[in-house]
Amino acid sequence: MIDVIKSSKLYFFLDVVIWFVAHNLPILIGLLIQTYFDGDNTIFIACCVCGLVLIRIVCILIGAKVDITAQHKWANFMYKKAYAALEQSEIEAKQGEFMNALNEDVNEIVGTISYMIDTACNLIYGIIVGLTSNLVTLL
Repeated sequence: MIDVIKSSKLYFFLDVVIWFVAHNLPILIGLLIQTYFDGDNTIFIACCVCGLVLIRIVCILIGAKVDITAQHKWANFMYKKAYAALEQSEIEAKQGEFMNALNEDVNEIVGTISYMIDTACNLIYGIIVGLTSNLVTLL
């Protein structure tokens, strides 16, 4: 899996950063909304909330495109590696069975990497929310 990620470091980095930002923007939005209702009723805060909501929507759209591109790059890397190994081996297998097994394995691994990125970003979001809510109650 590490080799797969190394094959396209840029897309892995972009995928992580975009999903991290997209999943953690609700924290800022919530804090701004709380500030707005706590009495600092300013147009600036309302505009910031609207801007952050729009940024989150754009991040999700871009993140989906980057995620799909990263999955294709990772799958390509794995296909090339598998075909190179097949050419070097002397095993005579039915090509259709091999292709089906390869497709299932590649799709499963690539989907797992993508799911791990999304889950990690959501986990960090949950930790930040938990810490900030505990701090707010202490203050």
